[in-house]
Amino acid sequence: MHTSVTAQLAEFICETRQSSLPDAALDVARTALIDCSAAMLAGSNSASTMIVLSQLDTLNVCKEAHVVFGANMASAIEAALVNGVAAHALEYDDVGLLGHPSAVLLPAILAYGEYYGVAGAALLRAYIVGYEVWDRLIEREPNSYHTKGWHTTSVLGAVAAAAAVANLAVLDRWQCANALGLATAMSSGIRAHFGTMTKPFQAGWAASVAVRAVKLAAAGFTASVTALEHAGGLLRALSPDGAVDLTSPVQGLGSIWSIVDRGLRFRKYPICYGGARVIDATLELRKWHRIDIEAIQRVNVLTGENQTRMMRFHDPKSADEARFSLEFAVACALAIGRVGPYETSDDFIHRPDIQQLMKRVYITSHKGVSSDDIRFGSFDQVEIVLGSGDVICSGPVSFAHGHPSVPLTGDEIKEKFTSAARYGGWQGGVEALLERLQKVEMLSSLGELF
Repeated sequence: MHTSVTAQLAEFICETRQSSLPDAALDVARTALIDCSAAMLAGSNSASTMIVLSQLDTLNVCKEAHVVFGANMASAIEAALVNGVAAHALEYDDVGLLGHPSAVLLPAILAYGEYYGVAGAALLRAYIVGYEVWDRLIEREPNSYHTKGWHTTSVLGAVAAAAAVANLAVLDRWQCANALGLATAMSSGIRAHFGTMTKPFQAGWAASVAVRAVKLAAAGFTASVTALEHAGGLLRALSPDGAVDLTSPVQGLGSIWSIVDRGLRFRKYPICYGGARVIDATLELRKWHRIDIEAIQRVNVLTGENQTRMMRFHDPKSADEARFSLEFAVACALAIGRVGPYETSDDFIHRPDIQQLMKRVYITSHKGVSSDDIRFGSFDQVEIVLGSGDVICSGPVSFAHGHPSVPLTGDEIKEKFTSAARYGGWQGGVEALLERLQKVEMLSSLGELF
């Protein structure tokens, strides 16, 4: 008779130490830290981040952790909240595990780790623990949480981030199980908020929940230690049709490292990942063909059925909506040959040429499903029809630039980081911060990052 799911996860959280981690896992975690920090810096002055910052109760009163690498400080719980919002505000953070792992895991780890003065190497270890717990949770459910309306990033991210922070805090098994249970009590987030400020808030909330859960558990607060697998627990409650596996042993913890096998998808564009392959295809067409924008009669986009539900704004009125619009993504890519933070702004969206181009983009869907992420179609394709009758077609694109099979180069990651920092208002110190992140294992305390 095996022990419960929660008990097995708690043992893994408690027992995982630095010596057991493969170098390949540490490499992914380090890249995730750099990439997510870039997303945080770019999103640090977004409207959603600034509003949440203005509402903090502990801002510069309780100085436990820094807010987005800047001068402001707050309690660890509230710093995790703001940093999670910033990380996810521009849809610039990574993709994996049917959600956006780093936007929840890293804000929680950074905030708790800074306050308690943990070493830099512990950050990477905690991140890997959180990733592995998240992976084991999603593999128990055969269907997509998105179809039932759940925002996987926040509903499972809260639990996974609690696992990461519990490892960082070196809790015992009982405390780890209670931290996971507490996180289920505060887990929340729905897909209806996509295209609004509340989507990044859900990521920030999950990060803050994780810190709160661990602090309470460490103080002796109790919860159901079967809150995940209980008949009235989180996994059954979330399950789209009740097919979730609540009884099988958790496989491969500590021996099979999913972070190495699955990896992460690092975004090149601050757009919902459902549009990444379409942008890649459009930019390739623009690169290899001299396209007269005025001569474009229509642009036909073929994409996965679920992506059409994600990219649901066909006439976006704001930057938040534009990040979930294939029409905008295509128009932007065709008009100026790039899609970056400066382009996803309210003013840019309302440019007459962008508005006109969006009206010429037509979306159709197919039922094929990607082999490595059930939320996405098996391929995307872009076809441009010119007034002359000529047709230019991209052919099928199965993997976006930044997918493990088409990874970003070191130079591309560095460029994303430096440009994101500039967009976020950093005037200096960018190279020094990047170097500290690259060598995070060498830091005796995470406070040295700041």
